[in-house]
Amino acid sequence: MSVEWVTPKAYINMARQVMGGIDLDPASSDFAQINVQAERYYTPDDDGLGNPRFGRVWLSPPNGRGSFAAFTDRLVEEYLSGRVLEAIALVPNNTDTAWYHRLFRVPNMRVCLKTGRIRFETRDRKPGTPAQGQSFFYLGPNVDRFKEVFSPIGNVWGAA
Repeated sequence: MSVEWVTPKAYINMARQVMGGIDLDPASSDFAQINVQAERYYTPDDDGLGNPRFGRVWLSPPNGRGSFAAFTDRLVEEYLSGRVLEAIALVPNNTDTAWYHRLFRVPNMRVCLKTGRIRFETRDRKPGTPAQGQSFFYLGPNVDRFKEVFSPIGNVWGAA
């Protein structure tokens, strides 16, 4: 069984400051919801990839071959359709991948290239630090607020 890494609450609180709340976490678990506290969430048993997207979304896709592409592509599709009003996606800095570039091409998106690596939380309270850094992508109308909130933890870039 793999170790589940959960985003620390400080970063979830930053997402709440930008979006005002989290309506949906489509790639989650009961343990992750201790920090995220989304109005609705999908676990692996719920088929988070196939279920509807809506409102304000927090997304930290599961690790695994193809997971980042599948979850981020779906997020972009649902955002461009208007079903997702705004979203923050926490992903690895895989700048050489097609899925990362698709996120980067969303109109008016912003990305925070986090300085240093996130120390994720685990059930046994041992920190989990990945081999690469992370990016927070923001899709939505509050780009100035995203920059204000996320600039203290890294460089914020975006397309107009």
